[in-house]
Amino acid sequence: MATCPGSTSRSSIFDSFLQTWKEWQITILMVLTMSLQLLLVITGFLRKHSSNSLLHSAVWMAFIALDALAAYAMGLMLGEGCDTVFLLWAPILLFHLGAADSVSAYSPADNELWQRHGFKMTVEIVGAGYILARGGGSCKFLATGVLLFIVGGFKYGERVFALWSGSAEQMLRSARPIYKFMALDHHHHHHHQRDGTVDPPQPESAAYHGATLIVSGEANWYRIHQRESDHDDPFKEVVTYEAVVRCRDLKKAARYIKDVCLSYALYKIYRRRLTNLRIHHKDDDYEKVRQILFPAGQLSPLRIISVIDMELSFIYDGVFTKGSMGGCYQGMGVVTRFLSIMLLFICAMDLLALDAAHIACEGVASVHLAGELTILLVTLALLVECVQMFKMMRSNWMRVWLACTYIRLQRRVTSTHDDDYKHSWYRWSAGVLYGAFRYVGTPSKRHWEERIGQRSIVLDSMTAVWWHYARRLEVEGIMRVKDAQGGVRNIVDVDASNVHYYLIEHMARKFADVTPHNLAQRRDQIARSVRFPFGGQERIGPQFSPASDSGLEQAVLNWHVATSVCEMDLILNTRSAPDHSDDSESRRPEAAKTMSIALSRYCLHLLIARPKLTPGDPDVCHPMYAQLRQQLTRIFLRQPHHMESALLKDYRVAEDQDPEAEAGNELEYASLDEGIRLGRAIMDHWAPAERWAKFAQVWVDITLYMAIAENAHPHTEQLAKGGELLTHIWVLLGHLGFGQISWISRPHAP
Repeated sequence: MATCPGSTSRSSIFDSFLQTWKEWQITILMVLTMSLQLLLVITGFLRKHSSNSLLHSAVWMAFIALDALAAYAMGLMLGEGCDTVFLLWAPILLFHLGAADSVSAYSPADNELWQRHGFKMTVEIVGAGYILARGGGSCKFLATGVLLFIVGGFKYGERVFALWSGSAEQMLRSARPIYKFMALDHHHHHHHQRDGTVDPPQPESAAYHGATLIVSGEANWYRIHQRESDHDDPFKEVVTYEAVVRCRDLKKAARYIKDVCLSYALYKIYRRRLTNLRIHHKDDDYEKVRQILFPAGQLSPLRIISVIDMELSFIYDGVFTKGSMGGCYQGMGVVTRFLSIMLLFICAMDLLALDAAHIACEGVASVHLAGELTILLVTLALLVECVQMFKMMRSNWMRVWLACTYIRLQRRVTSTHDDDYKHSWYRWSAGVLYGAFRYVGTPSKRHWEERIGQRSIVLDSMTAVWWHYARRLEVEGIMRVKDAQGGVRNIVDVDASNVHYYLIEHMARKFADVTPHNLAQRRDQIARSVRFPFGGQERIGPQFSPASDSGLEQAVLNWHVATSVCEMDLILNTRSAPDHSDDSESRRPEAAKTMSIALSRYCLHLLIARPKLTPGDPDVCHPMYAQLRQQLTRIFLRQPHHMESALLKDYRVAEDQDPEAEAGNELEYASLDEGIRLGRAIMDHWAPAERWAKFAQVWVDITLYMAIAENAHPHTEQLAKGGELLTHIWVLLGHLGFGQISWISRPHAP
């Protein structure tokens, strides 16, 4: 039978490709796994600082592909091949699978699959051990292979242990000592620490006034407490936040250490919240946290922002990195990283001492670039460990460990006067730790990206109008829309740090006088102020209660439309009579105007782009917003030359409509018309300065209400995608005692 010359040519090309792939596949797979490991190490440190979707897609692809490619390469090595090379490469594959300290899990769900990863790890370690045993009989690199196997197996096991530590069950277990400690009345003997020294023991009847904020030592305390032993002091290893504050030596060594330890103590308290279980605190516990964060007469919003920022960094590390193990980034982590670096250095020196040709195999089983690639793999593994060691030494985990270890050593120094050897050893160790603070550096000013999402129904509707003109190639209409959009965008200059500062400042004013007796009332007051703004203070008419018969979604959309109406009025007034005043009296109204517009657009952004972070329903808000945007687009198309004033004109048109026609169009125009009426009513009732102050009050209340959510998973997942301002407010409200709040059905009776 005749054959087609073209098919023969294609067949020969395919056979040639298969032959080339068979010869190079293991080499290519090792290069790919090495590249993916380096990508994870680099991007793992960056993904919490950035919301770039391309970066997160790269992390996800590397995280998924690394496991698959490593398993495939391990399977190929189990077959016949060059055992001299494979006994070195198989342990390096284990290292690739567990080396990235910054990405042990891509999402919180990965932590719940720790058993699956553990089984996979066992199979691959057994496979690597078989390859090592098979080729070790006649290989001069057996010792190097064993050392690499120890390092790779330990790193892989460390990753699985981190997944187990980050699971919900283990979070509950690790949080139990904290809550047991907080629940006690603390009528126990304890050594109170002041100024870096230890006071004499107090009588047994003396009440323990130590704080509930425990920084370290809770596990040892819990074990002794469970045994109820009279011989061991359960508070011997306990380090509280007050102990850190009183230690003047630490203040001299590092002024920032107090805030770092506070954020770590708050992280330990809040960790249980990540499992979506309610936190059962006594009201006194909330009161102590409020006194620390909002001290009377000493409010520092920047300090609160810094503490919550560092706490969220601890939360991120405790879920997505090997920091979930606790000791990985602290004292034990230093020891293990130092040992792995030493072992990898020995392996690198052993391989570099020989010519690359000694590593390669001869004959059919040879592997391309075996010697050069092996040396490169071991060298890069050593470099990765050194980089991760450097990052670990300059982490907040290490700063907390140094502070707690220093306090414990100081206690031992004061309690070992009879033993000169122990006294001198503890004092020398404390001196070393004291000097270490100058080398670990200061914490990063911000661990999260300074940004705040902005979305405006006016800009979205103008974009729809722009596409309407673009499809018709109407250049004049396109330019008009661009000019109008520029005016709306440039109305305020939004700075995320200023918005964050403004929210914290208003939260401090709002909750400064909260006590255990009025805490429940303040919880309901937040929801009531959103549902019935001004209802408890100024009886000015029903037009200021747009959400009396609707949910959060309708309330946010109505107030956003009302704010947009005032924005358009502001644009028109600015063009006709620009204000160049720069006196101090105009700064406060200007700040209220900026924050009102910024929070209005931010809340709409959350409702549309991040609905899982809010109490809103995505199935309700998305169609509702699409309907409002479509209605506003029609209004702009009817007023193409005066889009800035179209809302004001259409309000008057809607106001003069025939009642029967208005009732017939109620379903289509009710929401938009309601928001326009609300905005016009506020414009008529208040002067511009007072108007924006009222808007700022409403939007702060709405933001606080949206931040109070029981479900922690969306906030935790968002931490790995660049974070969100609402998550900072969510954590702070949780520490202040504000849990889930129901939607108030009617205003509180005066």
